[in-house]
Amino acid sequence: NASIQDNPSIHSLSIPTIPYLCPMPIHVNTTQAKATLRTMARRLSQEQISRATARAINHTIAKGKTAGDQGITSRYNMPSKGLKQRLPLVKASQRKLSGKVDASTKPIPLLAFRGTKQNSKGVSVAVVKGERKTIKSAFIQTTRKGRKGVFARGQHTSNGFEFRHKRINPTGPDMPIEELYSVSTFSAGEFNEVQGRIASVVHNSYTSRLIHEMQRIANGSTT
Repeated sequence: NASIQDNPSIHSLSIPTIPYLCPMPIHVNTTQAKATLRTMARRLSQEQISRATARAINHTIAKGKTAGDQGITSRYNMPSKGLKQRLPLVKASQRKLSGKVDASTKPIPLLAFRGTKQNSKGVSVAVVKGERKTIKSAFIQTTRKGRKGVFARGQHTSNGFEFRHKRINPTGPDMPIEELYSVSTFSAGEFNEVQGRIASVVHNSYTSRLIHEMQRIANGSTT
């Protein structure tokens, strides 16, 4: 998850570097803008400052989401439309001055990646752009419930998917057969290029947007 929080002295964005472990903070240097911020703050109540801050955070995380989307799709054959659904925004409010892009940790089905297709040896996939490979013995199939995906005989374990190359039952259904998945949106966003894009958006957008929102409120805007 990428999140941005406000405190009285500094504004920071946290971006994960290792799943489920500690995030890497990216700090926005507001030194040059402090004089402007102090001047604007004198014209506003605490409630108005909180409103401006929440708006600035929400504007920034929305741009961060777009930057993250672009960074991930530049590396992975992931359609942008499906990716946006896996990057929901948790917006800030006047009472809670924090917001985040909540990247899903759910693995993405192989069929969701562009160019996935059946061939004579199995299923050809290119999760990472320019890195195509064939998963032998896999096949594309639509289930009775209407779900289409890439499947293989075997099962998911703590060590990954364990393929089964021999039948268990001599006749009839040969189970188990399970769908194959790849990276999650969360893990796809860990690469330096993606984190760099998001950090750049925060550095270039947040402080100026906060000043902009404070000026709007000071000038009488209520929207």
